[in-house]
Amino acid sequence: RRTNSVLDALNKLIGLPEDRKTNDKTMAYAFELLWENGLCPKLEYEPQVWNIKKSLDEAILLYTKRIETYHMLRDNQRKNIKEYLISIAKDGYVEETTKTTVVALYWHI
Repeated sequence: RRTNSVLDALNKLIGLPEDRKTNDKTMAYAFELLWENGLCPKLEYEPQVWNIKKSLDEAILLYTKRIETYHMLRDNQRKNIKEYLISIAKDGYVEETTKTTVVALYWHI
């Protein structure tokens, strides 16, 4: 339930698949586990939009390291990331928009 204007484009650029279902499945599993154990879990949702502006150098480091947390980058992928960020930078800054839904799962015991 999260999209990120820059990270999503970078993942696509370097050929990584989208994985938007993992967190949804985790939340569904947690709800099911509580429900099957006789509890009455409740969910609350809050849509949010985050706009972040980073210097080009910060953005190159941030996105490279972020992607490396789940994918081993080859040298040409690092180069492609840097080139893409340079191409979208305005006045030396990269702006991203993240759209997400924050979910709270709670219950009484």
